[in-house]
Amino acid sequence: MTDQRANKPAKEFRVSGSRTAIWHNRVERDGQIVTQHSIKVQKSYQDSKTGNWVNMEMNLFPSEIPGMILVLQKAYEECLLRQNGENPDVNSAI
Repeated sequence: MTDQRANKPAKEFRVSGSRTAIWHNRVERDGQIVTQHSIKVQKSYQDSKTGNWVNMEMNLFPSEIPGMILVLQKAYEECLLRQNGENPDVNSAI
């Protein structure tokens, strides 16, 4: 049973073309109504060929956020190292 009133996020954060929205969904689990949290991450950009705006979305559960932050941080560090002329290990595991 999903709460149909969940048509607006509980909270939103925006930076440039990036947006994160937190949703609080009431669901039935084992005969109990519980709140399940989910996070929608969205990136918007304008397609250089068509001029159309494109939205990319990903939905996460709160438990998935730390791993996503870690791999994004590592990717950012890799880009900075390469930009500064350093040659970090390829495909290193975390």
